[in-house]
Amino acid sequence: MVGVQNKEFPHFFTKGREVGTHINARHLRHPVKSLKVIQETLAVFGPEGLTQCPTYEQLQELKYLDKVIKETLRLFPAVPILGRNIEKDENVGGHILAPDSTAAIMVFNIHRDPTYYPNPDVFDPERFTPEEVLKRPVGSYIPFSYGPRDCVGKKYALLQMKTVIARILTKYRVLPSKECSKMEDIRLEIRSTLKLLETCTIRLERRVLA
Repeated sequence: MVGVQNKEFPHFFTKGREVGTHINARHLRHPVKSLKVIQETLAVFGPEGLTQCPTYEQLQELKYLDKVIKETLRLFPAVPILGRNIEKDENVGGHILAPDSTAAIMVFNIHRDPTYYPNPDVFDPERFTPEEVLKRPVGSYIPFSYGPRDCVGKKYALLQMKTVIARILTKYRVLPSKECSKMEDIRLEIRSTLKLLETCTIRLERRVLA
């Protein structure tokens, strides 16, 4: 990797793991979506599900799981605010941004803008079919930032999430805790990363595959 020092690699791996944490504890408990993910996983890996390290090609076959992950990152981007340094005068909606000033890009707000996402608070993986994606402008979905300075660890994070979720859902049912039984119970605080204000745990129940 050009321009990356060995000491920086642990940072990329841990950031990828943080992103995975944001998805694993939330939308895996949607029963209909979970069932579709399970069916897809069994179709790709066989009747026993994911029992060993998958290949890159196998993970690319998990198309529905890919949509589930993208929709979760839309609702809960791990990094909800991005900062950019202004290099020259920029006119944004009639407002002049001066050089050497800093612009904050509110990823959380962009991802819940009804202009791009009707019923934005509803969890709907079908927003990420190829046809729906083409309807939205570039920059309306930026969970890993955008452009030459986007997240170096994004591909690693996505592969890790696919592997973990496929493994969990073929072995366990994911159930909410009493304290966090519905979407409205999730309390968030926007910092440099998105943080849960209170513990929002899940329960795992071993699944018996027919």
